Amino acid sequence: MLGCSSKEGCIRCGRSFYKAKKLFCPFIKEFNMYKLQLIPLLLAAIGLSACSPQDNHPTPTVASIPAASVAEAPTQVQTVSAPVVLEGSWSDAVPVYYQTPDPGLKRALAILHQGLNDPMMTTPGAKPGPFNNLSVWAAQILATHPDQTMAWCQELRQQHPNNQLILIFQLSGTPDSRKCLGQLDLPPEYQEVLSAPTLTAESFLRLNLAPVTLDIHWASFYATGQPEYVYRIVDYVADNAELLDEKPANPTQQDAEKILTYGAARWSLGSNMKQYPQIKALVEKYTAGWPSERQQALQRALNPPQQ
Repeated sequence: MLGCSSKEGCIRCGRSFYKAKKLFCPFIKEFNMYKLQLIPLLLAAIGLSACSPQDNHPTPTVASIPAASVAEAPTQVQTVSAPVVLEGSWSDAVPVYYQTPDPGLKRALAILHQGLNDPMMTTPGAKPGPFNNLSVWAAQILATHPDQTMAWCQELRQQHPNNQLILIFQLSGTPDSRKCLGQLDLPPEYQEVLSAPTLTAESFLRLNLAPVTLDIHWASFYATGQPEYVYRIVDYVADNAELLDEKPANPTQQDAEKILTYGAARWSLGSNMKQYPQIKALVEKYTAGWPSERQQALQRALNPPQQ
């Protein structure tokens, strides 16, 4: 299972959720609306509207990309070697990807191919969360192997609807990302998306924590194994444990957002630690030198008293 900040499992359902205290149950519906607003806000910042790939236009038979948008200098494309046959589900492979070396990124491509072909990505009306999070994961891998950009571009655009690839290459921010984006067969209306300023993978650690960006942190860690993505969540959970006790008489929308974000953070951290021994060991090593008071705050957050 690919588990981030969702109760059912991050990229599988693309939702950040936690079991709210009764006081905040009325805010669950309101939070879902906030979450739906937050996704397009985040994606607008990175230059892509929040829609499932199946909602996009069919790939045109004639490329509509202006020639000026394609880099003039030719880049030697690395050919992708024989494909790897993925054993098991892509959603099970993603969280542990970073644990095993992947020369030539053959396993990453096998995971990505299977994920992009999953009915949850292509069925009309599918939630955008799984697609967005898989794209973040793939973008992080490409960002750490920028020399593979055009090889990925060549293979992926031949096998998948080209509008599925925009987010991957926008977020990766490699030297050849713009060239690849210029080679995608897309309707004219996508030119505004392609030309918009965008966040890239190198900036993810500076994002404010929220349910959507928690998923970005977990997907980034699964791709790279970079511990700072987990450390940020651990610090946030430990340093905001007082939110477990806050019961404002008249909670505002901001109160609800803070507490629900905190709940998603501590649930996702606890879930990942239970599912993946490597993450549990990473957290324990990171917190070993903490003052006892801070360690206790983290433990209380991960194991709150039953009410």
